[in-house]
Amino acid sequence: MTTAEQQGAPKKVVEEQLYPILASAVQNKASDLHLKIGKPPILRINGELRELGSPPLTTSALWAMVKWLCSASGQPEPTNQDKQLDFSLQITGTGRFRCHLYRQRGDWAAAIRIVPENIPSPKDLRLPAVVNQMVGYERGIILVSGATGMGKSTTIAALLAEMSAKRSLHILTIEDPIEFVIPDGRSTITQRSIGIDVNSFEDALEAAFREDPDVLFIGELRSAHAVEVALQAGESGHLCISTIHTRDVTSTVSRIAAMVKDEMRATVLARLSEALKAVISQRLIPLSGRGGRILAAEVMVVTPTLRQAIRDPDKHKTIASLIAKESTGTNSQTFDQHLLTLVRNKLITVETAEAAATSPTDFLRALRLG
Repeated sequence: MTTAEQQGAPKKVVEEQLYPILASAVQNKASDLHLKIGKPPILRINGELRELGSPPLTTSALWAMVKWLCSASGQPEPTNQDKQLDFSLQITGTGRFRCHLYRQRGDWAAAIRIVPENIPSPKDLRLPAVVNQMVGYERGIILVSGATGMGKSTTIAALLAEMSAKRSLHILTIEDPIEFVIPDGRSTITQRSIGIDVNSFEDALEAAFREDPDVLFIGELRSAHAVEVALQAGESGHLCISTIHTRDVTSTVSRIAAMVKDEMRATVLARLSEALKAVISQRLIPLSGRGGRILAAEVMVVTPTLRQAIRDPDKHKTIASLIAKESTGTNSQTFDQHLLTLVRNKLITVETAEAAATSPTDFLRALRLG
């Protein structure tokens, strides 16, 4: 009996449809794959959706795929009570995938993230030079922000892999689910997946300090509790790394302030100003005339002046201008400063940069003066 038959999915559907679809996603360097009844499989490549040249998925075929994906990852078969499921899956000879199964119009659908098995280096990703400094950070908080699909997880994986290769650490990650598998290197890596290794995100956070981490990666700052754990880690001699869904450095600081109760806001911002070491905000934008996308990043390395701005909500709107003023010698940069560099290096067009700029008018003025 084949693996597909043992796991309760028709052999024909899995071997003739699902395997080729997943293989095509990997071969085409897609970031995501969408499966939905009545539509052909859809790949997201360089930010754009493209249909595979195959027939629309039937109800029975998609249900067979859903059952097999769950079974292959060790999940029970979905029931009528299940509305959405999240898990990671490694398929030998094909690749690694982060699966989100969900219901829409009463039927199952899937959004599957393709996770590169080989973690790219910071140099491969064209990450800002300051990332090389972050590899040596021993305490405090590093945040990576950006919208969904802007490469936050890849940046974190590259940073953690570099730390693991160069330093002797215990790196603890709390993820929902695990995406990249970080190699041990000189370090020891503990990766905890919500629902498999621990019952809940809250339980994992509660137990984190009892697991003796040097570096703690919290998959996402999505609650006041997570913010508190990050602050405790940064204040107590640990390095905490996390992601947050914000578009730039200023909105990152403001979002954290908004997560906590009004009466706690001043205290939390004061603590954040002391513990925060750096923020990287990411956007992926089209390369000039060659296909693909390139990273544009806003970077804040916290200085005494920026620390004062973080503490005072009325000064949050000045953060971007302070980053620009202090960029020399600190490796900080605004989005618009990085866009100028990319244009001057002929990696992106002026039109692309103008569309992506935080302040298009100021960007064009700086380009003319450049």
